[in-house]
Formats: sequence, structure tokens, C-alpha cells
Amino acid sequence: MAFRPGYGMPYQQQYPPQPQQIVFGQMRMPGHQPAPPPQKAPDPTPVFVGNISEKCTDEFIQKILNECGAVSSWKRIKGNNGKLQGFGFCNFSDLEGTLRALRILHDFHLGDKKLTVKAEEKVRSELRKTAIENRKRQGKKELKLKDGELPADEEDLKKDEEIRLKILHWMETDHKELFSFTEDGELSEEAKRAKAAEDKSDKPSSTTSANKKVSFLY
Repeated sequence: MAFRPGYGMPYQQQYPPQPQQIVFGQMRMPGHQPAPPPQKAPDPTPVFVGNISEKCTDEFIQKILNECGAVSSWKRIKGNNGKLQGFGFCNFSDLEGTLRALRILHDFHLGDKKLTVKAEEKVRSELRKTAIENRKRQGKKELKLKDGELPADEEDLKKDEEIRLKILHWMETDHKELFSFTEDGELSEEAKRAKAAEDKSDKPSSTTSANKKVSFLY
């Protein structure tokens, strides 16, 4: 008597084995489409940072650059003797950081000098064009800009001022040698603005003053 394979066991129909597909070293089921490759990140845009005062440490320069936006690279140029020169090149991780650094730090008083922060004209035009296109995609209101002016709405300008005052506060508290004066010995405009903001925050409210006067009467 002939026995067939699997006699006495429930018969299971045999199907031809399905071919296995390998994608990047991983197994996937037939018919499953691989995920699209991630989009390539935009090329970094180098920003020139020059006219750096000798009073300013490289650590502080990096600190204020990072306050504008995430820095992907910073290269301070060194001379033949290994001494740091007064300029370098910074790449930001995103467009917003690049634009903010150009708006805030150019002509910023740092010690006895004004920083020079700029991008090549062709690069600057491309940054401006990209920023305008991004605003349109985000449904933001179109801005009326002058020739060469970098896009910035009220929210951007408010954030710019907050960062500028924060940098000035660092200078006043931890780096007084960088708190700049004009040629006639007066505080620079940035320093005056920081001082005014500090005085305003320290000034007691009228309600508090009135309460103090009442307490003295009793």
C-alpha cells in the first residue's frame, strides 16, 4: 500500500515559494514599494564674519552666532603664526539663522569695532528669493520690500530685537570690555538701548510705589 506524504495529517496545499526581495539589506514582501529616499538637505550658505575686535574671544563670537540660529560650521581664519585673524566663515543649518545673522550682526558694535556680516551679492539675492517663496507657501502676507532688503515681518523684527538685547546683556554682565563707546565717549546706540531696557525692567510699577507710600502713612 502506498502512502502519500503527510498521511494521517491534515492535507495542506503546497504553493510555490514566493521570491524574497532585498532592499538595502532588508527583506520586504513582494509588491511593497520602498520608501522614497530622503530629500537632500540644501547646501550650506557661507556667511562672512569680519572686523572682529581683538578684545572679543572666539567663544563669544560662536555664542552670538548660535543665538541667531543653529550653526553647522564656523571656521575662524588663523595666520601663519597660528594667531586668530579678525574674520571667519559661518554656515547656518537653516535659512532663518542666516537671514537673522545678516539682519542683527552686521554693523553691530563689538568692542572697538563694528562687525561686518555679509554674504556675496548673488548668494544674498538667492536667500531673499527663497525667503519670499517660503512666505508664499506658508500663506503669509506679502511684504513690500526695498531693493536688496531681506524679508522680515513684525514677528521677525521682534525676535531680532530680543536677541540683540540678549547679546548686549551678555556683554554688559560678563564682557564689559566689549561694551562699546563712540568717539566722543558716549555709549553706542546698542549700549544705550540695552541700558534703557534694563532700567525699564528694574523700575517699580506705579501701583507698587503707591502701595509703599500708603504703608508709610500707617
